[in-house]
Amino acid sequence: MALQKLFAKGDNNDIQTRRLESRENIQAPGTYTPTAADRVLNLPELLEEIIRYDVVPFQLLNDHYFGPYPGFTWKRVNKLRGVSRRWCSIIDSSPRLSGPVFRYPKIWPYVKIEQLKPCGPFFDSLHRKMERISEIKNCGGSNTFPQIEEFTTKIIPYSGYITSDVFVSQPAMEAVYVRFSGYANEPWLEGFEASVRPEDYSRVTKGYDYCYHYKVVNPRGGGVTVKDVVSSLIVVISNFFSFAGEFRNVMIELAFGNWVSLEHAQFLSVIGSQFLWQPNLSFVSLAIGVTKTAVPAAARTEGCSLVRSFDIFKKLCAVFSRA
Repeated sequence: MALQKLFAKGDNNDIQTRRLESRENIQAPGTYTPTAADRVLNLPELLEEIIRYDVVPFQLLNDHYFGPYPGFTWKRVNKLRGVSRRWCSIIDSSPRLSGPVFRYPKIWPYVKIEQLKPCGPFFDSLHRKMERISEIKNCGGSNTFPQIEEFTTKIIPYSGYITSDVFVSQPAMEAVYVRFSGYANEPWLEGFEASVRPEDYSRVTKGYDYCYHYKVVNPRGGGVTVKDVVSSLIVVISNFFSFAGEFRNVMIELAFGNWVSLEHAQFLSVIGSQFLWQPNLSFVSLAIGVTKTAVPAAARTEGCSLVRSFDIFKKLCAVFSRA
């Protein structure tokens, strides 16, 4: 009996000891003890190499088959950015990782055309969305402003571009121009010319064609982001509909270049451009008939005013845009 009591007492002590050990292993609410894996991933240099190892196969595969703007790399890196704030911070601060998603804010004072890389995924997505806008006009009794409003409400949150610091190019540019061309009547042109900012460039011909270069900068400082470009698009197009009279826009594109000082003024020496929008082809077949309502009879010439708009626009925008 004594031995049984002794063994029973010993068993009870062992049970109590195990209970105390298990309680010690239970962490208090709100506390966390990092594991060995956590400590490894908290090393920025090592985490950068791990992420790079994950991304490189996508980069190589898509560089070979899909050109310099691999969509899979773009999607993969952005997906990894969503793992945590730390992963996001490390990717955005790494030139090797943030390069494929155009997030590294590196600005060069002078860029050659072969060094310029526009943000392909952004422009492809923007072009597809702007294709849904059949026309940008207020003439001939037709106003497409409701379609622009619909475009505006849908483009703001799309694909995370607007809420994130994605640059329009690599290297990042301190300023770019969004270039508009079209034609309008005198009342509209009066309002248009009165609204042009000193830093912009505009030209109106005798044939009622207009060319407008809207300077885009990052108000927060640094390189121009996609948010700046989209915001500028919305501002300018909305202004077009606020002027009295009639107008029709025929082309929108983005111009990249280097700043050149000449006679106490700055010029943008264009090294490349990115097409953004032009009307649907169905518009071209109707251009001759619609032109009669948009331009006074005294200013008309034979042929289609749309063709003249393109010719004049190319001549004016070929090399320089005045800041």
